[in-house]
Amino acid sequence: MIDNKFYIDSFRLVCPSENFIKINIPKLYLFSEYSELIHEFKQKALPVEYNQTTIYINRVRTQLKDNHLDYIIILFSSKASKDYFKGIQIDTIINVYEYLRELNIIDYESLDSVLINTKARDTDIKQDYTFKNENYNKQFLHDEFKRRIESYIHSDNIIGRGCQIINKKDNFGLQVNHRGSATIKAPYFKIYWKNGELRKKDNIILYNQFPFKLKKYLENNQIFRFEFTINKDDHFKKFDVSNNIYDLLDLVNDFDKINEIKQYFVLANFFENTIEVTRNYGILSPTDQIIMNAIIMLNKTGMAYGNISHNILATFSCPVTKSRQKKRIENLISLVINNFKQTDKVTKTKIYYMQESLQYFDMLTKNSDYETIF
Repeated sequence: MIDNKFYIDSFRLVCPSENFIKINIPKLYLFSEYSELIHEFKQKALPVEYNQTTIYINRVRTQLKDNHLDYIIILFSSKASKDYFKGIQIDTIINVYEYLRELNIIDYESLDSVLINTKARDTDIKQDYTFKNENYNKQFLHDEFKRRIESYIHSDNIIGRGCQIINKKDNFGLQVNHRGSATIKAPYFKIYWKNGELRKKDNIILYNQFPFKLKKYLENNQIFRFEFTINKDDHFKKFDVSNNIYDLLDLVNDFDKINEIKQYFVLANFFENTIEVTRNYGILSPTDQIIMNAIIMLNKTGMAYGNISHNILATFSCPVTKSRQKKRIENLISLVINNFKQTDKVTKTKIYYMQESLQYFDMLTKNSDYETIF
């Protein structure tokens, strides 16, 4: 009923105006630049009610050097689809275009031409994971998720990059970076509890429309969703994929390729933290030996290296002292990870602060129908 495949949850469609014979979008919604932020775009777009959800459409005309650009932009989500959990399919896109045509907002001679020339931006791709209530209850998931995910928040690799725990009455999870400001080096994704989100006030109409069997399924299972966003044209190029809608639909059906992209979103944010080791450590001082032994013992209890570093540094109130000791702790952790190898040369060490926390997701999926979240 709810599978583990990848689907498109939402996107903005961009199509050159030359593919339409009529565009009746009021001047109020005609702009000279593309609104990067979704909430800004909605404020500047014509809202159109459709199947208990809202489609947003506007038009952009701009001069870029010698190139005159004129195109329409349409934003909608999988709420416009016949099957919400199967995401946006080609029939969803066709139905949206046809509906806008019926309202006399747009018109075209060839829908095929429109579709071929339509590209996607700000594309949210999702993957759902099901956990049976008989194996895991909500409180267990909540407590374990929060406990394990703390290691992400305290990692030096993520501080200041918008990583935060989602901890609300109707939802919990992890969000990394922000959709509007995400870059290819610091991409946006989130993992969250879907059941709670579906019961929120703005989703209650959608939930009430679900078939009885689906509602029963949601009562008996906990759904976690992994969702990531491919923002711009150059982000698609980074992954060597096309953002033409037909190619995009083919991409989400290519499990290995899309899973590789998903892995990049995790790795780019969490795994690699490079430290320059420029000292010849020689024989460690007694104090460093004590600190190193403490690091080893804490790590054996299950505490992640990032969490260890955070807790040690939290004991210092002076910023200068904290900064100095931070470098000291990082160097000692790098020695622990490298089995205490000493060197006179400059080396680069990859510290896997989050490796222990990722084991949590493996644990979660042991009683799931699916292999692993990451």
